[in-house]
Amino acid sequence: MYDRQIRVFGKQGQLALQKLTVGIVGLGGIGSLVFILLVRLGVGCLIIIDHDVVEDSNLNRLAASTLEDAKRKIPKVYMLKRYAAKINPNIKIVAIHKSILQEDVLNHLKCCDVIFGCTDNQSTRWILNSFSVEYSVPY
Repeated sequence: MYDRQIRVFGKQGQLALQKLTVGIVGLGGIGSLVFILLVRLGVGCLIIIDHDVVEDSNLNRLAASTLEDAKRKIPKVYMLKRYAAKINPNIKIVAIHKSILQEDVLNHLKCCDVIFGCTDNQSTRWILNSFSVEYSVPY
């Protein structure tokens, strides 16, 4: 599955990707694309956090979403977890359907090697930046 990547990065490079735990906060237009690319790269574990559901108004920018997802108001984290299983069934996905503002949610990111902040508001970015500095997790 990763033949072309292995040609460039070698087997050790691919193994390094498989050992990574990556957090993604915010799974809208940018976050959903980041998620899909990391799944396709072969990252071993993804911790995804978003409190929102799929709606008609975001179908044009939310990768992998369907009209059925919007009708059923499927949480974005579960929609993307389902999609990832079709691409790479060996990947570990921790899907957290909560706001990053809830006290216990940040604890899930402590084990990450890197965090992608794909949110659409400044307060969440500040929280992620403070967390990153406090726990030395690249953001």
